[in-house]
Amino acid sequence: MTDRRPDETGARALAISEGDWAAVLEGSGMGLWEWDATTNRVLVSDGWKDMFGYVQDEVGDSLGEWSSLVHPDDRPRVLADLQRHCCGETLMFSTEHRMRCKDGSYKWVHDRGKISSRTPDGKPLLLRGFQGDITARKQEEEDRLKRETLLSLVLHTGPGCIKRVASDGTLLQMNPAGLCMIELDEEEAIGGCVFDVITPEHRASFIDMHQAVIKGVSRTLQFEIQGFKGTRRWMETFAVPFLNPVTGHTEHLAV
Repeated sequence: MTDRRPDETGARALAISEGDWAAVLEGSGMGLWEWDATTNRVLVSDGWKDMFGYVQDEVGDSLGEWSSLVHPDDRPRVLADLQRHCCGETLMFSTEHRMRCKDGSYKWVHDRGKISSRTPDGKPLLLRGFQGDITARKQEEEDRLKRETLLSLVLHTGPGCIKRVASDGTLLQMNPAGLCMIELDEEEAIGGCVFDVITPEHRASFIDMHQAVIKGVSRTLQFEIQGFKGTRRWMETFAVPFLNPVTGHTEHLAV
């Protein structure tokens, strides 16, 4: 039997003060803010000001001053989200919006906060929160959207046949010009086997090319197809391997 005395050190709870939490958040690049709903006074941290290029006393402490820095296009939505949280409709105030910097440019931020105290009848007293700069992420999203839009435009307006084919020959995507050539609409074509439209005398060489592409080799081939209404056409294709970032599978991408 062992006499085990209470370990006061192990039992002691780790207490982190509000000041310590503030230091951690500030050190991670977050800007802190506090809104006193009874006076409409908004206090912001030095890190918050640094994020937008402001120095001491260049930002007023009223809610109106704070909201004036929110991008005009975002302001109604942000204030509506804030009002919903104050009314108890949401557990947390959380929004992504743009804030004006000292030089007149705007930064995207993710703003999060929560009411820390209310009056006995439920009215908000104090709302505390923090925000982080998400401009780089938003720029990446915008760039990706532009690339996807451009790719979609090329795919849907290109005069030649553009297609994506799975490793087993399943047609995954084809532009309108290509669908016209094989004489099917999109609903009929997608999911079918692309080998079926290759004429028998060229099917083996097309399959050889397809398999090489799936293994990572780009290929060019001339061959003949027969549409589902009987029309025969000579085609020349340039096919490259395409690693689908969503599935992780290599596909046959051709034009």
